[in-house]
Amino acid sequence: MARGSNIGNLLTYAGTATGAITIIEGLIYLYWKPPSFLLLWRTCYFEDPNDYTYWTDCNSQWAANWGFLSVQARYQPLIWGIVAALIPSGGSEKAERAGRVIGFPKNFFQYGIFLAIKGVFGDLGYCGKLGVANGFFSIGLGLVMMVAAAFHVKSTRMIQLESKGYEQESVLQQEDASEEDSGKE
Repeated sequence: MARGSNIGNLLTYAGTATGAITIIEGLIYLYWKPPSFLLLWRTCYFEDPNDYTYWTDCNSQWAANWGFLSVQARYQPLIWGIVAALIPSGGSEKAERAGRVIGFPKNFFQYGIFLAIKGVFGDLGYCGKLGVANGFFSIGLGLVMMVAAAFHVKSTRMIQLESKGYEQESVLQQEDASEEDSGKE
């Protein structure tokens, strides 16, 4: 089996490190802005409590903490960080299987786009200077990876995904050929 280049493996490790830092950002953010579990029941009625508050807004604090958009905003760095840390490096058996299923990343162009998007949406708006620094590092690393893709640099994992893809294609072609042969008889 062919080995990936040292540069390719180094880029993959750097991408995994940005994911680990993003996980740390997510944990810090959740520590300083924990979700509230306050759900009002006894004080909520089916009529407006005063002229300035509608009865439908009685549990707006719950919605602000657990509504779809708020959960997405609150946990975004954690989710981006977990994906960035596990999928590209195959950090666990489940991540390895998921990487095989979606085949991500097959090349550094895909990985670079992913890191740039992660930097913008998962890093820049969270944890002050740590988020900004990691966001710019992710975006810069993503650009470096896109340039590396132009030079056909690959990591060991990318070569493994590529060879597994070819093996699967050849197996499918052999099965199709045997089905055709059995159909002729």
